[in-house]
Amino acid sequence: MSTSSRRRAARPALVLAAALALTTGLATTAPAASGEFIYQSRATGFTRTFVDPMNNVCLFFEFGANKMVNSTNRTARVYLSTVCGEGGFADIPKGGTKTALLDDFHSVKFL
Repeated sequence: MSTSSRRRAARPALVLAAALALTTGLATTAPAASGEFIYQSRATGFTRTFVDPMNNVCLFFEFGANKMVNSTNRTARVYLSTVCGEGGFADIPKGGTKTALLDDFHSVKFL
């Protein structure tokens, strides 16, 4: 087999390898917020913590919360519903806190 024939035979494999490298190299997971987000129930006093939560992913609270501490590097949007995007919400800036009178908040998404 001549050198030029070998090169032509190798081209499809090279193109396929380059295409795979591009598609797998560009496929990444959603970045995570860095830090902790703590929520607490006024009724029970229970607390839970999300550590390095994923961005743009709805996270459900185990119980309704009235106090939230956002020690992440992203804004946390807390929702009155268990489904992020429905009902009312409040934004808690990075390093901020939010306290409500009742255990009204049920989910969070990091922006």
